[in-house]
Amino acid sequence: MSLDAKDANYKAIRYLMEIMPRVGDSKDIRLEEVEFDKENNFWALTYSYPDPDEPTYFAGLTPFGVRRQAKVIRVNADDGSFVALKQFVA
Repeated sequence: MSLDAKDANYKAIRYLMEIMPRVGDSKDIRLEEVEFDKENNFWALTYSYPDPDEPTYFAGLTPFGVRRQAKVIRVNADDGSFVALKQFVA
C-alpha cells in the first residue's frame, strides 16, 4: 500500500524531530511544500522553522520576521521509510 500525502507528512515530521531534536523543540514548524516524485517513488516534503541559532530577542528579526531555515525530507512512498534529509536552498 502506498502512502498518501497525509501519511507521508506524518512520517516525515517524525523523522525531522528525531534526527534534529533542536528543531523538534520549536513550536513553529511549518509544512511549506509537498511533492511526489513518480519516477523515483518518493515524497519530498519541505518544512521551515525558526533558526535555532538566532537569539530570541530582536537579533533574529528581519524585515519579514524571524529568520527561518528549511529542510526537505524524502520518504519512500511504498513503506514510509526515510530516504534523505537535505537543506533547502532557495
